[in-house]
Amino acid sequence: MDKKVKKQVAKLILKKASTYINTSMVIFMLSLFLVSTSFLFLFKQYIQVDKDFISNDNVRMIEITGKDEHGNHSRSLKIYDENKLRSILSKYKGIRIYTMYQLNFGVEDEKGNRYFIYGVDEEAARFLGNCQLDAGVACSKLKTSQINLQIPIVQVEDGGMSSHVRSKFLVKNKQGILQKNPFTLYTEDEGMFTSHTLYVGKQTFQNIIEIAFRTNWSEFQREYDQHNPFGVEIVKSMYIYVDNISDIDRIAKRLEEHGYHVRYTFKAFHDFTLSLRNTAVIASLLSIIIVMIAAAYLIFSFRAYLQVQQKDMGILKQYGYSSENIKSIYSYNIFHIFKNAATIIFLYSIVIGMYLIPTDQFLYIGYVMFILLLIILLVYRIIVKNVLHSYCSKNIMVLLKLSKEFE
Repeated sequence: MDKKVKKQVAKLILKKASTYINTSMVIFMLSLFLVSTSFLFLFKQYIQVDKDFISNDNVRMIEITGKDEHGNHSRSLKIYDENKLRSILSKYKGIRIYTMYQLNFGVEDEKGNRYFIYGVDEEAARFLGNCQLDAGVACSKLKTSQINLQIPIVQVEDGGMSSHVRSKFLVKNKQGILQKNPFTLYTEDEGMFTSHTLYVGKQTFQNIIEIAFRTNWSEFQREYDQHNPFGVEIVKSMYIYVDNISDIDRIAKRLEEHGYHVRYTFKAFHDFTLSLRNTAVIASLLSIIIVMIAAAYLIFSFRAYLQVQQKDMGILKQYGYSSENIKSIYSYNIFHIFKNAATIIFLYSIVIGMYLIPTDQFLYIGYVMFILLLIILLVYRIIVKNVLHSYCSKNIMVLLKLSKEFE
């Protein structure tokens, strides 16, 4: 059939479209608006949760601050506890153990400025921020490029420690510490984020210890773990980084069973994630139910409309139009109705999505539009392939007879 003729006939038939088709189409579009808005809000919430929680290194870190021995006697951490932790958690994959060292006394530079030094495994420097703790490098909030530390040579005495000699120790300084990092999450750790705080790598920290106590690290470590004659507590805390969030609770409980004192932020989020998951499920189910009801109403409306159109279909067949020609004419109108609806829905989703979704996450808008397209295509296919096809397949006498009965 000539496309121009089909278009003219389709326009004439479209003028006879009943108001309840337009009404049902509006209801269907409103349901799609609701689906679009609901999913965009859910994606926005997911992006925020992923940023603040799922992809947040702070949440994946378990801090160990001490250990209970037999008889509920609590002790500070020893250097050898790191190996004990590896043994306890050997069955878990994707975990890394870091030790945070500290000097219990301040160290001055050549200008008299006093600094508090913390040492951490070089691999853990990424958690501090934009830091790379190579040998002889420190990371701090200071803008100066290098610091000439005056390491005190410590004399351990019965009454404590004393120092009368200092040794120069030059470190390169780099900025880049994040205020919110896994090592400064709690109120008592806020002192680790000041202009007087220096972070160094484990190797550099060991060099400082060797200078201060005139020993080598192996000997210092052995004596420190056995009876600690040095009068300092250099192990501030240990950290377990867990790749798999679902393992965090189990790992923390296992550590507690072995007497270790643990702190971790995931515990505070547990109920929140469950609530968020339930909210997402309920919102999705409600959206699906609303769309199903609106789609069913739209399909029945088109069925009623086509039932009224039976007489016109019969007349067209009398003029020599085939069932395929008639189906093509009516599907042309239905297609344009759905195309206009889809255009409006997509424009709405883009505008709302640009307001709700960050620019680097616009792919989520595409997901929503894909879901909407599937819904629209499914309803369109049911109407054209099932409802319209059933009417166009009837012969002339049936169409004319049924149209009179309907009238």
